[in-house]
Amino acid sequence: MTLRFRVERAKLASLLSLHFVLANYESEDYWSFVQHCRQSRPSKHGKPAEIHDHRGPVKERGGNWYDLVYGPVVADWKQRMAFMDVDQASFHTIAAVELLNAMIQSKDKEKYQWQPIKQ
Repeated sequence: MTLRFRVERAKLASLLSLHFVLANYESEDYWSFVQHCRQSRPSKHGKPAEIHDHRGPVKERGGNWYDLVYGPVVADWKQRMAFMDVDQASFHTIAAVELLNAMIQSKDKEKYQWQPIKQ
């Protein structure tokens, strides 16, 4: 199954976002961001989260984040390898997640639906 969201451009534009186009070995800013995301740890057993700050504009969960980040999908972050021609969008803040939750709760099949993966 695959999950599909069709989000209005104006709603995406209201989020603070960061976009990465290239993920070659020398793309320091991209790989720094990937490492930041992979090494930050969620809270456990009442302890606060360990967040490696990447200086995003939104203060949340003990660090600074972007609402939404677009970029290449990582194949092996320690060796700085990304999949060719495969991108992703990641939602990092409450504002970004609330946008998706509102679409799910609307039950509008044009905006949100599960679809079988075609082989």
